[in-house]
Amino acid sequence: MFFAVNLAGAAVQLLCLAVSHYGLGLTSQRADTVSGAVIGMGLATVLRFWGTRTWVFRAEGRVGSWTG
Repeated sequence: MFFAVNLAGAAVQLLCLAVSHYGLGLTSQRADTVSGAVIGMGLATVLRFWGTRTWVFRAEGRVGSWTG
């Protein structure tokens, strides 16, 4: 599950870059950096945090987890 969440994060980052570069026609190095490294990485980080918290480290099934 960990690898699937990280693969989805990488896909989100690349999708942001592809939409900016090919969809919107913003082909400069600065536009690629902003869309891929800033916006894409931000969205991918949020997705990875949520996915890791939700699917990878679930409370049920862990030994010694406190659910109170």
